[in-house]
Amino acid sequence: MTSAVIDQLTRPAVSSYLCNKYNLTLQEICLLISDQFAKKNKSNATALQYYYDNRNNPDYQDKLRTSRNAYYNNNKTKLKALHLAKYANDPIFREHYQRYQALYSQKHRIRNIGETRGRPRKYAELETIKTSVSN
Repeated sequence: MTSAVIDQLTRPAVSSYLCNKYNLTLQEICLLISDQFAKKNKSNATALQYYYDNRNNPDYQDKLRTSRNAYYNNNKTKLKALHLAKYANDPIFREHYQRYQALYSQKHRIRNIGETRGRPRKYAELETIKTSVSN
C-alpha cells in the first residue's frame, strides 16, 4: 500500500501540487507519509495482538459482539448502499443478487402451503424448496 501511495506522489503533477501547497520538498512529504503508515501499521499490530490474546475470553467476545452489532445496526443502510455500489457495474453479481432476492422472497412466501400471491415462480430450485417446506 505504501509503495502505491509513494508511486502516486512521485508523479510530476501531484508532487509539484503538494510541494507548492505545503511548502515542503518531495522527500519531506514522502517521509511524513511513510511515518503515518508506520504508525497505522503499529496500531494495527497492537490491536491484532490484543485480539489474539483475548479471543478465548468470553467477556471480551461479548463486548466485541455487541459493538459489532451496534455498528451494523447504526450503519445498516450505509453499509448496504456501499456494498451495492461496489458491484453496481458487475452484471454477474447483479444477476446472482436478483436471483437470491427472488429465491429468498419466494422461500419465505411459501411457508404457508398453497400460498401463491406475489411474484410468479421464476427458478427451478423453488420446486425443491416447496417440497422441503411441505415435508
